[in-house]
Amino acid sequence: MWETLGRFTRGTTVIAAIDAGGIGLGMWLIGVPFPGAIAVLTFLLAYIPLAGALISGTFGVLLALGDGGLSQAFAALAIVLIVQQVEGNLLQPFIMGNAVSLHPLVVAFALVLGGTFAGVIGMFLAVPLTAAAAAAMSERRILTRSG
Repeated sequence: MWETLGRFTRGTTVIAAIDAGGIGLGMWLIGVPFPGAIAVLTFLLAYIPLAGALISGTFGVLLALGDGGLSQAFAALAIVLIVQQVEGNLLQPFIMGNAVSLHPLVVAFALVLGGTFAGVIGMFLAVPLTAAAAAAMSERRILTRSG
């Protein structure tokens, strides 16, 4: 189970880096001040499911609004939404599925169930708990066959 938790953490780190890179690059391209700081904040808050993306995205959009007005804020919002949608719906299930040896649909289903029953904390715990349960069942099958 510790090995699974380590793979989950590495998968989350890869996803956080992709988010931070995409959003930081997008903010830099449209001229939002401090794109590096936005990228670092995005990376750090990516470990908090749902709420982290909302907080870091809001920070980037507000910086864009203060610096360049509504048009730049809408462009920043579009960048955040596009990166988050691609990451959340395409990349995360595959990256997490490979990291914790679960099918991408199982990862997506676990996230939905975790969020439904326990909110943000449930989403945070859903994938590692599902992976740990799958690893325990696999180990039990191996022990049952050999014993």
